[in-house]
Amino acid sequence: MSLYVVLWVIASAIWGSAFLFLRWSLESFPPLTTVALRLSTGLVALLISDAVLLAMGTLDRAAVRAACTWKRQRALCALGVANTVLPVVCVSYGEKYINAGIASIFVASTPVWTEVLLRIFRMSDEANLCMLVCGFVVGLVGLVGIVVDDLIKPADEAVPLYEQIFGHVLLIACALSYGVGAVLARKYAAGLHPAVAATGQVLYGALAAIVIALPTDGLLPPDAYPRHLGFFATATPKAWIGCIYQGIGSTCIGFFIYFFLVKKLGPARVMMAWMTFPIYGVLEGALFLQEWKGKATSTIAIQCVGSVLVIVGLVVVFQAKRMPKRLSEKTAALLPSDDPDNASLNMPLDAQQAATRAAPDI
Repeated sequence: MSLYVVLWVIASAIWGSAFLFLRWSLESFPPLTTVALRLSTGLVALLISDAVLLAMGTLDRAAVRAACTWKRQRALCALGVANTVLPVVCVSYGEKYINAGIASIFVASTPVWTEVLLRIFRMSDEANLCMLVCGFVVGLVGLVGIVVDDLIKPADEAVPLYEQIFGHVLLIACALSYGVGAVLARKYAAGLHPAVAATGQVLYGALAAIVIALPTDGLLPPDAYPRHLGFFATATPKAWIGCIYQGIGSTCIGFFIYFFLVKKLGPARVMMAWMTFPIYGVLEGALFLQEWKGKATSTIAIQCVGSVLVIVGLVVVFQAKRMPKRLSEKTAALLPSDDPDNASLNMPLDAQQAATRAAPDI
């Protein structure tokens, strides 16, 4: 199995398991404050890891200086908002108006929107669109099976129609925001060291989350939380553990792997991790929350079949071929010349195609 696929599985497991710890955090902290704490913790962890990498010589100062241009900083700022703040805000408020099953489907459609955006901006390197679409469809069908329990629940009649429509719009905006983040990462962060790109994105995301959370949650938090930041005094150790895990795991480690894999596997494949989140939700609910107790055997069987279909969809997408691409001289000049992957990208196109045919499949 390719190292890249192993890293993808690790990243999807870290992100998928974060929902259990998110529940712990939300027991004491409002959603926006939880995001700010998660990103702040992740920023501290990334800065420490960057210092260690600099001391070891794995990360050099030239790689850090490459991110200090105005163009790169604008891109990292946009990435911070699109990848870390805006999606969580959309989900937090969107789920107030529609049920969790429909919300899961919208969020899991992220790789579809990502590929659409890549093709609109002519940045896609997927050679077999038919195979890619088949993988997306099979995965989404499996996802419907996983969340079948939520889908068959009757709509809440107390929620007006216009609010339900607003909830759907917010969830689509969440998926689109992740897709925009993947496109920006592909276009502007490809020449950056993964640690530098992750640190820059999380830095701006943390600043944006703090600026939004302080007035919102400090003055007018949701009804379940005390005002004037009083929830910090009443927070449980369990809630703090949830924030720390999300900061170190989902943010620090997760985004480090994310920026590494966007370059190696392509954005559409990386974003397929979003389809696996309901699988981890089902496993966590069954193992830790006893959610399968009292459920009909047919419902459990449908969820298991749905999980298998999602995995089949992932395999189909990962087997789809990617087109070799030749970088422009301007872009190639920004990349380290000693990177064998970058060197291969700068070969003539016919040489790239020959090397691609000779190379083993991912």
